Amino acid sequence: MRPSKIPQLIEAMLKANPGMKRPGRNFSYQGSEKDHLFQSDYEHVGGKTCANCDVSRTICRDERGTTEPMIHYGVIASGNTLIKDAKFRDRLAERIGYQCLCVEMEAAGLVDKFPCLVIRGICDYADSHKNDQWQRYAASTAAAFAVELLSHVPVRQLAESPRVLEILQSLEGKVDSISHQIQQTDLLSTLEKFPSVAEALFNSYAEEHSPTCLPETRVQLLADIDEWIMSAESKTIFWLNGMAGTVKSTISRTVAQRQWEIHCLGANFFFKRGEAGRGNMSKLVPTLARQLAMHIPSMISSIKKAIDADPSLPTKTLAEQFEKLIKEPLKELAASSSSPNSLVIVIDALDECEEEFHIKRLLSLFTKLEYPDSLKLRVFITSRPELPIQLGFLDINGMYQGLELHSISRDIMEHDISIFLRHELDGIRKSYNYVACSDQRLAEQWPGSAKIGQLVSMTQPLFIAAATVCRFLNDAALGGPEELLARILESSSRTHMSRLNDIYASILALQVIDRPRTEQEEIVKSFHSIVGAIVTLATPLAVSSLSLLLNISATKIDMKIKVLQSVLDVPKNPEAPVRILHLSFRDYLVDPDLQGTTDFWVDEKAMHRRLASRCLFIMDSMLRKNLCRLPFPGTSLSEIEDHEPLKSIPPELRYACHYWVHHYVSSNIEEHEAHEVYAFLEKHLLHWLEAMSLLGHITDCLTMLHVLDTWLEKYSCEDLSDLVKDSLRFARTHLSIIDEAPLQVYSSAIVFSPKNSIVRRLFANQVPSWLLAWPVVDDEWGPCSLVIGHSGEVKSAIFSPDSKAIAAIYDEKTIRILSTSSVSSLLTGFEDPSLELDSWYSTNLESADGRLRRSLEVSLTYGNGFFLLSRLEGTAHSKWKPIPSGDVGGRIGIWNARNGEFMHELKSSSYKGKFESLMFSEDATKLIVILNTRIALIHDIQSGKCEQAFDFSASSLNWSVELSHDLTMILTASSDDNTVRIWDPHTEGKGLKSSTIRNNKILEVERSANGRAVVLKTARGHEIWSLRRNKFKCLLARDNLPFSSRDFIQFSPDSGTVIIDNERCPLYRH
Repeated sequence: MRPSKIPQLIEAMLKANPGMKRPGRNFSYQGSEKDHLFQSDYEHVGGKTCANCDVSRTICRDERGTTEPMIHYGVIASGNTLIKDAKFRDRLAERIGYQCLCVEMEAAGLVDKFPCLVIRGICDYADSHKNDQWQRYAASTAAAFAVELLSHVPVRQLAESPRVLEILQSLEGKVDSISHQIQQTDLLSTLEKFPSVAEALFNSYAEEHSPTCLPETRVQLLADIDEWIMSAESKTIFWLNGMAGTVKSTISRTVAQRQWEIHCLGANFFFKRGEAGRGNMSKLVPTLARQLAMHIPSMISSIKKAIDADPSLPTKTLAEQFEKLIKEPLKELAASSSSPNSLVIVIDALDECEEEFHIKRLLSLFTKLEYPDSLKLRVFITSRPELPIQLGFLDINGMYQGLELHSISRDIMEHDISIFLRHELDGIRKSYNYVACSDQRLAEQWPGSAKIGQLVSMTQPLFIAAATVCRFLNDAALGGPEELLARILESSSRTHMSRLNDIYASILALQVIDRPRTEQEEIVKSFHSIVGAIVTLATPLAVSSLSLLLNISATKIDMKIKVLQSVLDVPKNPEAPVRILHLSFRDYLVDPDLQGTTDFWVDEKAMHRRLASRCLFIMDSMLRKNLCRLPFPGTSLSEIEDHEPLKSIPPELRYACHYWVHHYVSSNIEEHEAHEVYAFLEKHLLHWLEAMSLLGHITDCLTMLHVLDTWLEKYSCEDLSDLVKDSLRFARTHLSIIDEAPLQVYSSAIVFSPKNSIVRRLFANQVPSWLLAWPVVDDEWGPCSLVIGHSGEVKSAIFSPDSKAIAAIYDEKTIRILSTSSVSSLLTGFEDPSLELDSWYSTNLESADGRLRRSLEVSLTYGNGFFLLSRLEGTAHSKWKPIPSGDVGGRIGIWNARNGEFMHELKSSSYKGKFESLMFSEDATKLIVILNTRIALIHDIQSGKCEQAFDFSASSLNWSVELSHDLTMILTASSDDNTVRIWDPHTEGKGLKSSTIRNNKILEVERSANGRAVVLKTARGHEIWSLRRNKFKCLLARDNLPFSSRDFIQFSPDSGTVIIDNERCPLYRH
């Protein structure tokens, strides 16, 4: 090999550029005394250079006979990070092979797309001290070698090679394409994170075998639906309702299928009671939004923008989700679209949603989806005509089109069912004849028009009855079709639903007919254990998981369900869940009216009891510390692979963790049996919290513990009740850290709990031994039971009568309804950008132009609904008619807090005075109005009339007046004599109790609903007083409470909790 020309080329370069020779420029050889290779295990010390490093730890190398650069040919490793660790360098070399010459960054990702040869000048040894001394000399030698290399490449080859510019230009388009793909991938990844329910779609795997309408059936109905979709004059919503078994879901699937085929199906959701995610609306909006975005990609960016602004949006209230994920993106689509879009949303079996309040709310939200002609939106809804749904549609009367399936003529129903039966029976005949002996085959016309007519009369108008009969006739394990048909035709009934019940009864009777009594008893017992569990489960399970949960062999379960395929959906895939085919079968089995009339009746409460015990057994057997074998206590949930929790927590354990409380509270458990819950929590509370955190459902633990705590109120299990209450406080307090790092439940959550916490005492031994110094904590949890933090300032708050919720008004002019049992927001709304808060102590709102004042107070009732009370006051410049001086100071209007709609206005009173305060009675039927003239009025909300009036005008001048929510007591507080008095409104104002607060001027007073406690805002601060045995007793003085010059006070109606603050709503229990 010829000698390299690198030295001559470098010399020529230095001569041509004299500036490169100047001292410190370092473009020439730097000398061996500046070349140090340290041992790989040596830890370099001090600064950025090796000036202070121990030279005795350098590796001795043979001295070279020349200072000319050495050229090496081989592998160069390229990466996207700088290596500054000698040990890692050596490990990398060993792993790749010692043919790897060096590691560099500049060529990373280039050689894959750009054909090139990497030339590298070596300047350091990839240890913790980067050696810049040799960097410029290394660059000059690399440049010289490149020149020498090119001198050996033929000129023709250079001319034929593409120029860098050409390659870069060709890459530009690819880069743009890749950039677009990356953006799309980023947008799609946002959708992938949505907590959607794939099984709820009409074309999902779970719905694969669900039928659509046969040709020549439902012809006119489908034509009417098509006309509603196409007509520009149609209402947005179409409600198809009918009794159970009238194939509403089949019609929904047909509508969805037809719209999907013409690319007009925007989204669909098929509710199904008893299946996780499909029995409520927790994931409805994300599921719909995800489908809309996949159907119209231009919507993805709008949805991503909403998610980026609030990543927790899919877990927010139904109204917030709907507004941000559906309404606003569709509004942007309508505004930006140049061509008209037609979208159909299909919602099936709305009656199978277990949240009645949300049903009405959803209907109201859908009515607000009105857009310009560029977007024609249609929402198709099916349900049974249940009362909550009828009330929901009553609220939007005139804003939807509807059709009742049972109003369709009898002739059409019989025609459609006849076609269905002929189609199904023909298939059954062919399947049977294919395997039957020639002399046993069914005739071509089987079963004949007469018997088909009998079946039509027997099953109409219930398609599910006809479908069940056909599945029964097709079950070869039960007998031949002719024999089974004869049994079915023997039953007859008077009503539609009893006809279906008779069919179910006939199918079940075949399980025990002609069998000995002892065998019949065993069959029935097995039915209760297996099928009873299947219809009671909160969500379906596969046979393998069902076997472990019930402690029944998979073979026995498989044998039982295979003879019931006419009423159960038995999948061929053993990992797929077993489902009931129609909800009517479950309704039949658990119907209380059928108890004692059939051996197959399922005692639902007893089955819940058994499932509850089995859930505890599964958790006791399988729960343990560190289920996923995480390496560190601080390992974040985000660092765990998505599939790892599912692999470590099998389906039966996931089910037990989610639903053990559900089964207990739904059961008929006796008080003495509740000890097993205590034994479980005493041993596995932390294991359960860890598992739920790994599954991403730690917040569900708050709800479950709260439900368990409420359920235990009917029992006298003090130890268990105390443990559950303490567990709830523990979970609430440490929720965020357990949610972030599941294993922290065994360390920081324990050591930061109060010394006397039951959970801390039970599980102190779980804290890692290396945690030697525990923090100093209080002895007890303290009066603050929950902190609900928000970015905005809280201006005012009020409890619901059942103490389950708080309505809070924020400085961003928003009312939020918050849960007192968790950290969740139940409802957000009533935003009005033109309003500003008037003052801290009330809920007065004033428009920016000063023309209108509105005072808001909220009364909440669970079950009967939410009510928003708004007071409107005019001023001299108001657009409202000026208020006469004899009026009560304003007009009182009642709004529905669910949808903000006006209900009615209360009639004014003849009493003079301005409003001091307004409040609802406990049952939300009365409105108490306190006037500044020391008069208390009680109005009936429905009639608007003033029913009672109490005049305290003869008393001291400076009085505060409060009425109990149940209207049994009146409290007055005077700042003149600093005295609090309790009055009986039914004894013409006769005083009952009084007490003087000495040496402290009373400024305001707030009493609890039951009259047992009051909070006094005095000149020195706050005091909480208890009223018992005609005496006042101070429970907490100002020093124990946060104090603000802009505070508010609010008792819960159960008198057990009080809010005192103006920013984060701490709750104090007394």
